[in-house]
Amino acid sequence: MDKSDIQKWIDNIYYEIAGYANSKQQYLSWNGLSSKYASSFDEMNMMLYDSFCFDDFIKANESLIKVESTLYNALRLFDFQLNEYFVYVKEHDSERNIPSVILSDPKWHEIQQMVAKIVALWNENPPKVL
Repeated sequence: MDKSDIQKWIDNIYYEIAGYANSKQQYLSWNGLSSKYASSFDEMNMMLYDSFCFDDFIKANESLIKVESTLYNALRLFDFQLNEYFVYVKEHDSERNIPSVILSDPKWHEIQQMVAKIVALWNENPPKVL
């Protein structure tokens, strides 16, 4: 991967993560009112993990990219809490994997607030390509 590809990867990760903080975007897209963003909670996670390899992004710190330590720790915590929330939703998929249920869930609001802080940290000191 050359430096421009790594920078595109960083930019894509930022764009996807920022979407987790945007409840209006989630409401519109998850309820079929906008086709611009991921159409569901599941698709949002697939984009971050499957399409943009968020796990690999975290592992790439210090090898391909340099992420400031406060941001890096926040990203790791986000990864953990998002995975925990994914399991929580999937345990009762038919009851919990509904846009209105997720968007009104205090646990989801905590993740959204965490992501808002991550976006602020990222904007202050974005990851660098090594």
